[in-house]
Amino acid sequence: MHSQVYFHPVVKAYELLLIDFMKEMYSEVDLSSLDVFLEHTDSSVYSRLFSSGLKTDGNKYDNADRILKRRHFRQLYTRNRKDDKRNLDAFALVEKAAHNEFGVGVKSLNILPKDQVFRFLVEDDDYVVSYVNDVSNIDEEIPKPSFQCVYVDPARLNEAKEWLKAKKQEILDSSLDEEPINKEETKSE
Repeated sequence: MHSQVYFHPVVKAYELLLIDFMKEMYSEVDLSSLDVFLEHTDSSVYSRLFSSGLKTDGNKYDNADRILKRRHFRQLYTRNRKDDKRNLDAFALVEKAAHNEFGVGVKSLNILPKDQVFRFLVEDDDYVVSYVNDVSNIDEEIPKPSFQCVYVDPARLNEAKEWLKAKKQEILDSSLDEEPINKEETKSE
């Protein structure tokens, strides 16, 4: 349930917008001071978000506007097993090609699992207490949550989906060392 909610593509799309908004709005604020940091509550962030979203002067407030008007970036591609079987660099290749094709209209999120060891105790039949890793390999069998997604500006979503549908096989057959598939190659074919 946790991963279905917190790793949902729309939740992550808004998270990207909120991160960018926070970076823009707090770039000139020194948050290393505890007193200054504590002044910035949820209410003050919401207030700045709403007041920034109402302004229309330039791209500085684009992230606030996108959040308030629900114009979040839309999911174009999510890492999947089928593509990984074909090319282990599938996500990175699609991400690179999409950035090359659509520029700033693309955002990506790459959350990989952390190497962690489960450190809890178990008791065996002889009443000997040990760490689970010492008596079992269960931690190797539990899948670690990961999330890798490429997003695109909603105004270009249909164009991007058509582009990916037409170019996906070519992208997956390439390697990260190659020059990216660019607009000129796409238009000349």
